[in-house]
Amino acid sequence: MYLKALFIMTPITFSKQIDYKTYMRLALRISFNSWTLRIIYIICFVAILISLTYSEIPTNAAIFLVMLCVGIMFIVPLRAYGLAANRYKSSPHAGEKSFWEIDENGIEIKSSVSVTQIKWNMVIRITSTKHWIFIWYSNSQYSYLPKNTITSDELREIKKMFFSNKKLRESANN
Repeated sequence: MYLKALFIMTPITFSKQIDYKTYMRLALRISFNSWTLRIIYIICFVAILISLTYSEIPTNAAIFLVMLCVGIMFIVPLRAYGLAANRYKSSPHAGEKSFWEIDENGIEIKSSVSVTQIKWNMVIRITSTKHWIFIWYSNSQYSYLPKNTITSDELREIKKMFFSNKKLRESANN
């Protein structure tokens, strides 16, 4: 079912180009902000402390546990880095300049190799950090843009459009 927006917004247009270093920094920051990763690190850290301080654990078992936890704590970030690097290299529009247009119909992202159209009913949340705005389509898929590409009024208008469409979706489901 197609949902109409509650109001008309002035289209917001801008372009962005993300280099490899910036992409990697952003991808790793997102990876390391997950609760799962934090829990893994806490469990490993506690296991290392227990194995080093608890005297009733056999020495071989303590050494094995410490090595296992240290290995996990090194492998996880290396895996995150490798996945992010592969995503960047395999993406046809990585490093290309993209042109964005955001209006009441949704978000359109154009580059020399692709055109992506995202309707507002596909967006599940909008979050921001100090330097970035994330538009989420699922818990693992998102588009991002530098915060300095739009004004605070434009960001407010984007969020208003998102929330008005979210309310329409919720009322259509009830």
